[in-house]
Amino acid sequence: MNISPNNQNIYFSKGTWEIDDFRATCYNSGANFNFTTDAFKKGNKSIILNFEMPNVVEGYTPILAWRINGLIWEYAHMSEQMTITLPQGVNDATEDPVMNGIANHYIEVWVRTISINKPRWSWNGNINNNVIILKSITIDDSASILETIQPETTMLCI
Repeated sequence: MNISPNNQNIYFSKGTWEIDDFRATCYNSGANFNFTTDAFKKGNKSIILNFEMPNVVEGYTPILAWRINGLIWEYAHMSEQMTITLPQGVNDATEDPVMNGIANHYIEVWVRTISINKPRWSWNGNINNNVIILKSITIDDSASILETIQPETTMLCI
């Protein structure tokens, strides 16, 4: 099942994403989003993030970072499909101590780098090279994206 970025239970960092009915677009490093899901206790134990990366130049591919339940960060050069899976050796998220013995998991995703060597905005007729678009999140049909309580304090550095 594909979940659209306009789902009310996906929380995007303020001031860093442009969100419409079918996609969320970011232009800068540090853009992030988070959500809670039961996808790891149901179905195939993975989540797929579906991106578009128009005009990203080879050699300047952004880096994506993610973690589950505040554990170890994982990093990879972005591609159009990024797969988040349970850590190796975890068979049942509801019982394994690595996953804190809980069924619902908090997922954080950060765009860690967007090249400073290429323009981020259109300039002198050149199309920017660093747009990243989240099209959807694919989870098992029996799973869902759940409400996540966000902290009341938000800090935005400009």
